[in-house]
Amino acid sequence: MGEKTELKLYLAGSGEHAEEVLTLLKEALQAVVDGNYELQVVDLLKNPDYGVHDKVFCTPTLLLRSGNLECRMLGLIKYPEELARLLCSVEANMEAAEE
Repeated sequence: MGEKTELKLYLAGSGEHAEEVLTLLKEALQAVVDGNYELQVVDLLKNPDYGVHDKVFCTPTLLLRSGNLECRMLGLIKYPEELARLLCSVEANMEAAEE
């Protein structure tokens, strides 16, 4: 991943499930982007307007933005390796679309 990647992770609450999702995401991101990302975590129970604005209809939702392109990942992936592979694929497709 070249430039800094903007990510938003939408969760419902801050319990054990949310912590598991966040931990898996951080592990995957570390493997793929080595800290070259900006991650914002949004708790939709506390900030439902953010979900309305970004049209989030389920949690967890990961929103990736690069320039004017956007990609969403919905649901829980249980293994950081799978998520890392998906992130690489998404980033490659977004870069190809920008060309």
